[in-house]
Amino acid sequence: MDKEIVRGLSVSPLGVHAVLLVVPSDLTFTEAQQVALEEHMNLFDAGIWKHTMVLFTYGDKLADKSIEKHIEREHRALRWLVNKCENKYHVVNNMKKSDMSQVTELFEKIEEMVAGNNGRLYCPDMNDVHHRIEEKFRRRQLKNVLKQELEEEYRRRELELMINFKETLLALQADKESVTST
Repeated sequence: MDKEIVRGLSVSPLGVHAVLLVVPSDLTFTEAQQVALEEHMNLFDAGIWKHTMVLFTYGDKLADKSIEKHIEREHRALRWLVNKCENKYHVVNNMKKSDMSQVTELFEKIEEMVAGNNGRLYCPDMNDVHHRIEEKFRRRQLKNVLKQELEEEYRRRELELMINFKETLLALQADKESVTST
C-alpha cells in the first residue's frame, strides 16, 4: 500500500497542490486508523500536512448534525486528524451526487489551501521516501522474525511445563497408589 500511495504522489513529477484523505463520516475513525495513517504519512516529510485536507464522505449520514459537531463528538483520533490538517476539511453528501456545488466548494477550499501555501507544490524527495519504505519493510520483517521466535519460545516453554506437569501428576498418582496399597 505504501508503494501505491507513493506512486500516486509521484504521478506529477513537479509535485501536488493537494492531498485528500477520504474519511467516511459514518464510520468511527479510531486510534488504529490513526496509527495506520501516521505510518503512511510518515513516509513523507512533515510538510505534507500543509497540503492535506480531510474529505468526509457520506455527509448524508450526519442527518441534522453539523460536521463540526460530528468531529467534536467523535473519537479523539478524528480530532487529531483534523488538527493535523490545520482544520482543512470538506463534506460530500453521497445522496446528492448530481449537486455540483459540492465539487465547486471543494475546489474553492483547495484553492484557499494553495493560496495559503503561496502556490508552492508539495514535492517529496523520492529517494528519502523510498529509503523510508525500505526501512519500514525491514522493521516489519524484524518484527515478524521476533514475533515468530517469541511464539516458538512460548510453545517450547508450554510443552516443557506440560511435560513437568505430567511427570508431577504421575509421581502423585504413584505416591497415592503406594499409600493406598499399604
